[in-house]
Amino acid sequence: RDLDVQFAKYEHQLAESHLEKKLAELDLQQYKNGDYIAQQEALQTRIEVTREKLKRRTESYGTVLRAVRQTQLSAPTDGIIFHHNLRVDGKPFALEPGVRVQQGQVLLRFANLSTKHVRVAVCETDILRLTEGQAASVRFPALPTQEYAATVKSISELPRVEKPNPGQCVEYDVILEVADLPARLKLGMTCEVKFVAE
Repeated sequence: RDLDVQFAKYEHQLAESHLEKKLAELDLQQYKNGDYIAQQEALQTRIEVTREKLKRRTESYGTVLRAVRQTQLSAPTDGIIFHHNLRVDGKPFALEPGVRVQQGQVLLRFANLSTKHVRVAVCETDILRLTEGQAASVRFPALPTQEYAATVKSISELPRVEKPNPGQCVEYDVILEVADLPARLKLGMTCEVKFVAE
């Protein structure tokens, strides 16, 4: 089907070229005969043909442009796009041009750096002791002498791994809001969290 479309496109362009050639030959002949009125009409016809060609090509460009824009992704806010442990069927996945993707597959992750949170995995034996709004403290190995006050923002209802290995603790993600995190901290850094018992 693509070849048929291309063939039709080239046929159309060839027909236009033949028409332009004939108009040019007619223009030259009229110049030789001194028929200036006919020359003016020939030029007017050429202008109309060129105008129609420009209109068609502008419409084609608009169609292609809309198709390209439909394939673009726009982030809602400023931030960075990064890859993190992307896997398909248990195998590492590299997002490269031409690679086939599946519906619903995670291709990339987006991080808004205007706010930073701490995510910690809490074992099922402790998760019921936590509540939203509970106080905590956070310490980073990268900044061992500093401790930051934190608050439990959310507690996941679903485990991190649906079917953990035998003997492995079922863990749930807990998101903490941390006050005054320094901007130099990087995404993915490890930390130690202590929850304040209520």
